[in-house]
Amino acid sequence: MQYRFSVDDTLLAAAAVSFDVFWYEVFNALLFGARLVILPPGLEADVPYRLDLVQRQSVTMVIATPSLLSLLLQEAQPDQLRSVRFFSVGGEALTPNMRARFHEALPDIPLMNAYGPSEASIVVSYERADLPARWTTIGAPIANTQLHVLDARLQPVPIGVIGGLYIGGHSLARGYLNLPELTVERFIVHPTLGRLYHTGDVARRLEGDSGVPDTFEFLGRSDFQVKLRGFRIELTEIEQVLLSHPGVEAAIVVIDGRDDEPRLVAYTVGDASIPVLRAFLESRLPHYMIPAAFVQLDAMPLTAHEKVDRRALPQPDYSADSEPFIAPRTDTEHQLATMFQELLGVQDIGANSHFFHLGGHSLLGTRLLMRIRRAFGVTLYLRILFQTPTVAALAQKIDSAASTIQDDREHIRL
Repeated sequence: MQYRFSVDDTLLAAAAVSFDVFWYEVFNALLFGARLVILPPGLEADVPYRLDLVQRQSVTMVIATPSLLSLLLQEAQPDQLRSVRFFSVGGEALTPNMRARFHEALPDIPLMNAYGPSEASIVVSYERADLPARWTTIGAPIANTQLHVLDARLQPVPIGVIGGLYIGGHSLARGYLNLPELTVERFIVHPTLGRLYHTGDVARRLEGDSGVPDTFEFLGRSDFQVKLRGFRIELTEIEQVLLSHPGVEAAIVVIDGRDDEPRLVAYTVGDASIPVLRAFLESRLPHYMIPAAFVQLDAMPLTAHEKVDRRALPQPDYSADSEPFIAPRTDTEHQLATMFQELLGVQDIGANSHFFHLGGHSLLGTRLLMRIRRAFGVTLYLRILFQTPTVAALAQKIDSAASTIQDDREHIRL
């Protein structure tokens, strides 16, 4: 199934400009003469604003991560997606449950699940995904592209056997600029399959039905590169920035996936305090690479082979707040504190509690803004939460917005 653009289409370019998907969105529109609507910077994960823009601009095609698609389906009013004729998702795994939710909510709209890294020109496989499925699949390769599942000796494995996923074909990049060692590691020349890119993903080939090409099941990552809310993150990059701080002797960054909200956790050894390290990272890395929790250790736990024993790292405490506790004082602060507790799974929320320092992120922030709108009748955009992330500051914004709405109503009655 392929969606063919035309001059009658309107595509929403909603990814950040630094994200490769932004250019995928832009050139898809330009190559077919479709109309392009660009989401203002900083509002990429702002669901209410995005839905409003889709409705106002009569957008026909929407591209999103599965996580964001879930929020769009949850928050959309009946008319807000009326103009959409096609959805495309990518950037992270599309689970069978998410596919089923989409099919139930929008049974008449096609959904394409796309897979591919920047190193292979973004998309290398796709599948029709608006129908239920048993597996977390990534479809079949596009034209002039091959997907191979190989073992540790780079030998192809049989159908149904798990191995490393490699990409071949015309879309491969030449390598990484000024990084020859990484280029040699990731871009290999196979003796029979030609030049391949090692994705670091684990997969297996699933046999297709009669007349249907084989598809591939995605099973996760084999290294320390992770996908978090649609962003591909090298954990070692965060570690290197931490190690550049003079107060850090050792650093490890991991994904805590104990619940439905995976979070980055940083473990450090040294005398640099958590607030100092958080501010240090915030000045050097994008928001989605800032750990939700920091754990300070006297020393890293080691295995018998003197390597860091990641399984022995202690569980993070997301309730640790560096600010002095001040009890909520107003009705709005009390309601916000309850929302923080429910979304973040943290008790003892005070007026100075910081949403992002307690494990919050943009998608949880979007869910918070949805609850605020239902509870207070006030629509706030995500940038406001980034500007006023504490209970007290956000409560002031809500009270101010509610007062403005009430004044407008009084003016109309007069």
